[in-house]
Amino acid sequence: MKIVLKAAEVAEGLGEYLIVDARSREEYEKSHVAGARHLPGNQHLKNGDVMISGDEFAALMSSIGAGNHSKILVYDDGNGRNPARFWFVAKHYGHKDVFVLDGGWPAVADLPQNADVPHANPSNYSIATATGFITNTQDILDNFDKIKLLDVRTLDEYTGRDLVDNPRGGHIPGAANINFIELLDTNTDSYFVPPDKITSLLAGAGIVKDDFVVTY
Repeated sequence: MKIVLKAAEVAEGLGEYLIVDARSREEYEKSHVAGARHLPGNQHLKNGDVMISGDEFAALMSSIGAGNHSKILVYDDGNGRNPARFWFVAKHYGHKDVFVLDGGWPAVADLPQNADVPHANPSNYSIATATGFITNTQDILDNFDKIKLLDVRTLDEYTGRDLVDNPRGGHIPGAANINFIELLDTNTDSYFVPPDKITSLLAGAGIVKDDFVVTY
């Protein structure tokens, strides 16, 4: 099933989707895809990096009027980071139909736009935790020779030259490095690069289709 959709693909059936705008409130209030609900930044994460609980996710989905069978399409200002993270959390908690808009806001020319803020009636959302999306340190240690680790930070973070806010630098021994930004074509408003380019990037990092990959 496709995860990333282009605006032209959803234009005719736009009414089938619950649209989520993950940009800032200021950007949303200026203009957004007609009918879009506002869910800024990383409300599906705590402190920017820790996944919220199932109950918290259910409350978040209920607040935007999402049902368990809603087809959700998420967009941001173009880099795809927040929609991708939302997709990940939603899939972890068992939501079947959730998609990322390729290119984000700069790509919505084919979709109707306005500044109207729609009213969202709270829903009764319930979660069904999926398996296979989350691992932990012990799982990695127990299966270290069976998995491929992929560090998606910048090269400076990977090599330890840039600590950011971490207490120590460097990476997990054996981890390959592909900066997530390499998966976006920043010359054309941050659309995702084609599948063959992604396959090539992964192959260059020693990762092939059937590998069990853990990212961080």
